[in-house]
Amino acid sequence: TQQDPENKCAMPPWIALRHIHNEYLPTLNDGELRVLLFIYMRTIAFGKEHELIPLKHFLEGVRTKKSRVLATVPVPKSKRQIQRILSDLLGKGLLTMVNSTKAGNRYAINLFLTGEKLAEIQQICDRENLHNKAKGKKADEVVNAVHPS
Repeated sequence: TQQDPENKCAMPPWIALRHIHNEYLPTLNDGELRVLLFIYMRTIAFGKEHELIPLKHFLEGVRTKKSRVLATVPVPKSKRQIQRILSDLLGKGLLTMVNSTKAGNRYAINLFLTGEKLAEIQQICDRENLHNKAKGKKADEVVNAVHPS
């Protein structure tokens, strides 16, 4: 199938991935990172700005037409967890829902956040972690591939 010229990602995939790594990684928990990378693999990795992604694809992955080969690995989370994570990513402004249909939602990763917006997102994450600690819940571990703890 031919790609829609209106759905072409202007940023090369390796630049986008570096941007996600450098700018977003410190603000994401494990689930958010997995969902964001799943969307990256469905969009930017294929030169697309956005893609229609049914919830079923997050849960089961995407197989080739003959169902033998896993083209995109599923996110190891429950349906409810994935819905919450998608909502959180949308709320943080890291993800955009271009439109919603019965078949699924069309998602795009927001690659053009300013440092100021990213700092605001980090503050939100920090407050959420403090709130969880105060309630006796285990705080989400911040994913840091550069300096693992």
